[in-house]
Amino acid sequence: MTFRVPGDALRPSPGQAVPAAWVLLLLAYLSLVAGLQAAVSPTLELDQAEQLILAQKLAWGYTNQPPLYTWLVWGLTALTGSVVFSLWALKVALLTGFVLACDGAARCLGLGTAQRAAAVAGLALVPAVIWEAQRDLTHSLLAASIGAGVLWSALDSLNRPAWWRDARTGLLAAAALLSKHNALIFLVALPLTLACSPVTRARWRWGGLLTVAGVGALAWAPHGAWLAAHPESLNRTLQKIHGDAGAAQLMAEAFQALLGFFTPWWLLALPMAWQARRLSEAGRFLAHLAGAVVCCLLVFAVALGVDRFSPRWYFPQLFFLPLWLAAATDPAVRHWGRRLCVVGALLALVVAVALPGRVWWGGARPTRQNLPYAELAAQLRQQWGGTVPRVVLASHHLPGANLKAAWGADVLVLTPVVPWAAPLPSEVMLVARAEDLTEPRFQTWLAARTGLTPDAIRWSGEVAAPPYHRPQGAPVTLRWARVVAEPGK
Repeated sequence: MTFRVPGDALRPSPGQAVPAAWVLLLLAYLSLVAGLQAAVSPTLELDQAEQLILAQKLAWGYTNQPPLYTWLVWGLTALTGSVVFSLWALKVALLTGFVLACDGAARCLGLGTAQRAAAVAGLALVPAVIWEAQRDLTHSLLAASIGAGVLWSALDSLNRPAWWRDARTGLLAAAALLSKHNALIFLVALPLTLACSPVTRARWRWGGLLTVAGVGALAWAPHGAWLAAHPESLNRTLQKIHGDAGAAQLMAEAFQALLGFFTPWWLLALPMAWQARRLSEAGRFLAHLAGAVVCCLLVFAVALGVDRFSPRWYFPQLFFLPLWLAAATDPAVRHWGRRLCVVGALLALVVAVALPGRVWWGGARPTRQNLPYAELAAQLRQQWGGTVPRVVLASHHLPGANLKAAWGADVLVLTPVVPWAAPLPSEVMLVARAEDLTEPRFQTWLAARTGLTPDAIRWSGEVAAPPYHRPQGAPVTLRWARVVAEPGK
């Protein structure tokens, strides 16, 4: 094992970087899955729809989530001219970067080729990586990808000290915080581990930490100022997770979410760790890091009064556990490394079929990608007079974003999720789902933008279409109205 301290410099793995052929294979697989999902249905998923709406404008902040993902969507859309292509391309790029950053961290830890292959295969057994990230995750995926980059960059700086590597780590840390607020937990746990773990503390540099913190703080400061001016943004997040659960219930919730996040990976990890375990400095370090993350997570949970845990919360925090398994075991023992790779490859193939296939094979209730918004958009256009409106007020970002995807970038779509106020022309199209009309958030937003209540709206018509791949299902309907905006709204 080449990763050893104290008394000896940390040395990266003598193995080469990931061969170009493997990178191209990874890109081809992720692009294929994204392309199949886009081909099966033009309808965007919920999180993607929200990003399409928000990316109509650059701002220092948007919702209760940080703005980096939206900035990337905006930039890619400006570059390519297609927001839908940008959404899928960004997902492919982030997943590719996540895998490469994890492999880079494994190299810095001194893992051999077989161990690195087992680590990457282990990632394919984590549902958040292989399924949710390819389906709809946005901010959590970005935070995990950049968090993996922070881990790689920090270990690289430890191996080869240089101020510019520390500055790079600081920029990545700021980017992680601009991706998701809970990335702070990993960013606190990592330096604590590097400074306190017997494996790394001989190489710890306080000057490097100051550089990382200084650069990171400067890069994050503009959004921090926006948060200070918009405290309601963080308050919405805190209200969603705050409760009065006791310590025992909180621990049970945390464990249940952890089990859900790592199933089915842990079903192979436990017997592999038992039968093929070996002592290694890299394994010790990653175990210390995992312990620090869990401790920080529980401290934050207690301090903020969290009463529930979502499995996806662990994505930006414990993404590196498959690396720990590879570092703490010998993949050659009982062919565990080969088993892990085979199962990971088979699961990846199953997902490649199941993700687009779920649109056809879903249960009694159609999936969101089955909703026929392209057909509804065509009917709305016809009823509007054969053209598209300049401005659309939509009751929810899911129909609003999909109408914009069908009509093009020149149409401005405003929904209750939009935090800014845009001046309205004299006449706008209002589009609403029936279930949104009784929502207090929509009613408040509608009154602020038009001075109307849902009961006062004179609806001009209604469009309906069956689900794409389930024509026997109940039709999807949208109401629409011509609304005269009040001056100054």
